[in-house]
Amino acid sequence: MTDSHLFQTVTGRVESAMPVSEKKHEKKLRILEAAYQLFTAKSVQSTAIDEVAQRAGVAKGTFYLYFRDKYDLVDQIVVHRCVDALKAGWNLLVEKRDAVAMDFTEQVIFLVSCFADSMEKNGEMLALINRNLLMRVKSMLALDNLELAPMLDELRESYTQRGHSRQEAVQTLYLVADLVVSVCCNAIVHQQPFSMQEMRPILFASVKKLLD
Repeated sequence: MTDSHLFQTVTGRVESAMPVSEKKHEKKLRILEAAYQLFTAKSVQSTAIDEVAQRAGVAKGTFYLYFRDKYDLVDQIVVHRCVDALKAGWNLLVEKRDAVAMDFTEQVIFLVSCFADSMEKNGEMLALINRNLLMRVKSMLALDNLELAPMLDELRESYTQRGHSRQEAVQTLYLVADLVVSVCCNAIVHQQPFSMQEMRPILFASVKKLLD
């Protein structure tokens, strides 16, 4: 039995015990991970959808249940990875603030630092971002991602408790997301006009000014 057939057999057994919604989510995650590995190892242009489907252990038709085309897949990979980075940072923040008192600004800067750390470790992912996707990522971080809703709701509520309106909270978080993602992309991927190491202090100071 080939590795590919073995992979499909094993994953098929696991899926058979899952509810339908979990099966769909698990298949989508497998496609995202398989594509990320191929895109970063070869390039988007050099990778065929057939290759992605084969590595993920799904039929080619299954691919189109989740993605319009290869470039929609790239977009969703970046968004998925950014969401995971923020969720991981949020979990670290929750642990830290349970042990140490932190005001709102300190919490946001801690979260920004965790996000920047994750982006530095995944520079190859940032290289997949194009200008249109950059706007989508920044908007997603500030406004409209369901997976991040609990975190974003808490941040907005904390900001309104400082005397700001909800609209001001939404707009300010968008500005923070815009600033952080843009700086990370330029500093990590292009190393210009400054490196991430050079930008970190001014980035944190700028976020603090936006929030104070």
